[in-house]
Order: sequence, then structure tokens, then C-alpha cells
Amino acid sequence: MTNRNILVLGGTGYFGKHLVEMLLTNGDNVCIATRGISQIPTGCSFVKFDRKEGNNLLLDCYWDVVYDQSCYSSDCLNGLKNIIANCGQYILTSTQSVYPSGNAINENSIDYDDINRYKNIVNDYGFEKLKAECIVRSLVKKYVFPRFPVVVGVNDPRKRVQDLVRRILKGYICLPVSNPALQILDEFDAAKVLFEIPFKNITGSINIASKDIISAEDLCRMIASRMGVDLKIGRSTYFESSSFDLIKADSKTLLLEKQEAAGFFIKKLRAVMESILIPTTGINRKCRL
Repeated sequence: MTNRNILVLGGTGYFGKHLVEMLLTNGDNVCIATRGISQIPTGCSFVKFDRKEGNNLLLDCYWDVVYDQSCYSSDCLNGLKNIIANCGQYILTSTQSVYPSGNAINENSIDYDDINRYKNIVNDYGFEKLKAECIVRSLVKKYVFPRFPVVVGVNDPRKRVQDLVRRILKGYICLPVSNPALQILDEFDAAKVLFEIPFKNITGSINIASKDIISAEDLCRMIASRMGVDLKIGRSTYFESSSFDLIKADSKTLLLEKQEAAGFFIKKLRAVMESILIPTTGINRKCRL
């Protein structure tokens, strides 16, 4: 399917940029709605839109697919309700933060009829994403909420893995006593999944992540071994972390049955880490993770 009209919000950086490249290669007509701060990829049209200002995005065009990569709160949708209600499909990039802490979490665990019950059991970012999902569900029939864990890669603006590597190279790191279990997602896989969603029979939420589940300690020891570091690990009962940190105090792992049924290919954790470690450190030994 080519020559679709695609609107992308948040298409100038990180995995949104990779998504736009895939759409252009596919022959789609791509429009990026952004504040105009970052460079617009060649081949895209552009409309200036600042979500924080709350103005309506008025575009006289039917959008086959709208990708929303930059909705960080329910208020971010205030100027888009006309777009959402009149598009073919709305794909809102969501997060595992919508779930309370726990392991083997499936997509059906969220009760949209009573989302206020999550206000005190998920963080503020996750609760705002849940509210945004509710708004989209009320406006359009065909929607998808891919729920990602932490997305990592060489282009990660937050440099999560890279910062972890630098700390490990010092020979000491402090981790939570809970030793949480982790899942990750590669930036290119995130973009590829988003690109492929409209070609698959998916509606609703879907967990997307690497199948690998690893503890924080095992991840650090894996990296240390790859780097040839004799790592000492401390433990802290108080471990403060944000929604966007790679290592958090509590475990949160996702069931991936819907991902597997849809046929999405997601790289394994070891391959993802290897692709980040070499350009980060310049070390390219024969040993592998």
C-alpha cells in the first residue's frame, strides 16, 4: 500500500525519525506536525504545531494514518480531536508505565472504565498516557496503542545504556535491593513495528518488547564482562528513578503473545546491547555478550 496520506507528530528525532524514513521509502505522502525547531527530513511536508499552546491543528486533508509520537499527557490531545475523529487509524505510542509494577503483564489488565484507580499505583507519566488512550478510544474506531518498555539505541537522546556503561567502566555501581527484572526495545525495532502496524489486523493495545528478561544485576555484569571490568555492585534500599530510566526500583515485564501472533520481529537483548556498546566505547573485542 503506497501513496497513503500520513501525519506524524514527533517525527524529527529518535525512532520517530526512523519511522519517517521508512514511510518515505514506502512511497507515502508524509506530513510532519512539529514546532519547527528540528530539521524536517527531505521529502516531507511540514506544518508548524505546538501542542503546549493548545491550538487546534486544522488541516484540510484526510489522513489514512496518524502517528502520535509526542503525546506526553492527555492535554497534548486538546488541539487534535478533529484530526483523531476523522482519520483512518490513530497510532498513539504508549508505554509500559501505564501498568502497575509486576511481571507477565498482559494488555487486558487495564480497566478503562475506572482509570482513576490507577492514579496512585502508576507514575504520573503512565497515568497521563492512560488518560490519552481513553480520549483516543472515544474518538476513533481504529486505534492502536503500542506499549513500549525503555527504548534504547545509539541515537537515544537520554543515553541510558551509554551512561550505564560509563558507570560500569568505573568499576562500581549501586543498584536497588529489589534487583528488578528488565525488558528493553531497540530504537530501529520500535520504528519498524510502528511502520508495520497499519498492515496488520490490530486494534487496541499491544505490548512490544524484546523477549529477553534480565535482572538489573545480570545486565550490569553482562556489560562488565564484555568490557573486561571487574565490577563491584552495591545495594540501596532507597533507589530513586524516573519513568525514563533504564534501571528502576520495581520490576515490570510484559507478556508478548499479541506481539508474537502479529509476527513482529524484535532483536534479542544481547544483540541490541552489542550494537550500542561498540560505538559507545570504541572497544571491539572478539568476546561477545
